[in-house]
Amino acid sequence: MVKVSITQTGAGKCALSGYEGEGLTAAFDGDQPLFWTWKSFKQLLGLRLAQGGKQPPAAPPKPMAPMPVADPK
Repeated sequence: MVKVSITQTGAGKCALSGYEGEGLTAAFDGDQPLFWTWKSFKQLLGLRLAQGGKQPPAAPPKPMAPMPVADPK
């Protein structure tokens, strides 16, 4: 389940695409309200629903072993 709070509709610059257009200001699951064009909002809503409303946990980066360097002789 995804909780969405819509505060207003109108025109503005989309937080996802950066394009100006018609859309809405909404907040997902208690996040900060941002302006989304209708197209971006539909895409984002679909992604959130596919994830079950939860963000995947960020995995810590794995350290890489040093790579051997060939001697150019």
